[in-house]
Amino acid sequence: MKSQIHSIKVAASKALTKLVMRALASARSEFEARASRTVGLEPPDIGKEAESIGKRFMENLNGYFDEIGVPASTHTEAETEKFEDLNQIDHDHLEAMVAMEEMIKQRGTSDIAGMRNFTARLESLLPGIRVDEANNPIDPDQIGDCFYEAIKPLELDAQHLLIIYREFDLSVLGELETVVAKSNAMLASMGVMPDLETAVQISAKPAEMSVIDPQEPLSQQIGEQPKAENELERPNYAG
Repeated sequence: MKSQIHSIKVAASKALTKLVMRALASARSEFEARASRTVGLEPPDIGKEAESIGKRFMENLNGYFDEIGVPASTHTEAETEKFEDLNQIDHDHLEAMVAMEEMIKQRGTSDIAGMRNFTARLESLLPGIRVDEANNPIDPDQIGDCFYEAIKPLELDAQHLLIIYREFDLSVLGELETVVAKSNAMLASMGVMPDLETAVQISAKPAEMSVIDPQEPLSQQIGEQPKAENELERPNYAG
């Protein structure tokens, strides 16, 4: 069971980190476009920081997988610390955070295709543990927290944070259904509740908008070094 959870942890973390790097590349393009239209505007050097952001995001997401069985009280303490931090945030940054929370909420309240089957498969590997939106590692809320903590050290101003959050919503949360479908297929191939529906379910969108090929195995996709249209360096993370 542990080996199966580890395998899906590695695969999902790499796939989502790949999407995070795509979001950062898009944000950098937006920063540069705005800077070209405004004299004296200095955009943040996201290209320089991308590798560190991606690494922190992956480590954070791996941590959520490792803590699936941690008592709820521990998570509550972490949430309390997070809310205490809000008292030290200025109005503009608070608005940016609220905007991101709203994006995550909208994704979370929608019926993400395949998510129920994914949680059922995880539960089958974790006897006695209920997996839901509070501890599912690839729930939008957890993914959002991982990203928030990954970019927090940069101390970006509110307007730049808002741009990054929007790109995160489009490039990462917008592709979550595909990652979930691939994760389900991978678990089924390892014999985890193979009779559950595993068909890839992709929301209707132009083919060019999908950054993951629905016909390509998840394990093969996440094994490749991520690419970005803006020539961002995309690290090849291990494990």
